[in-house]
Amino acid sequence: MQITVTEADAYHALRGNEDWQYFGSDTEKLSALYRASDFIRASYRTVDTETAASLIREATIQLAPMIDNLTTLRQASAIKTKKESLDGVVSEETTYFDNVATSDPFPDITALLSPVTVTGSNGKGLNVIKVVR
Repeated sequence: MQITVTEADAYHALRGNEDWQYFGSDTEKLSALYRASDFIRASYRTVDTETAASLIREATIQLAPMIDNLTTLRQASAIKTKKESLDGVVSEETTYFDNVATSDPFPDITALLSPVTVTGSNGKGLNVIKVVR
């Protein structure tokens, strides 16, 4: 199930999503749609029903403008505190949180697909999504 650029253009135009217009050409838009489709197919196992297909189509269209950010979503750690001192001697102290888990990077996509998925946890701070059949 591949979405056309025309279909995605219409979808984003109706919602005023300016991010979609940053893709300069139809070739770039089509590439983003294919990569979004690949990501969803790899991340969510879908059931073969008309409802699931419709939800996957919409999720793919929504995800396409954000697809280039997928590689920068996870952080190994985040800054907890940062102290600087300039009392004659320059010193800096930075404290990091340990093992910061990134929450769902696409909550709207997850919510959209919720009728055909079950969300759980693997006990390590990662969400696991399994399709309801």
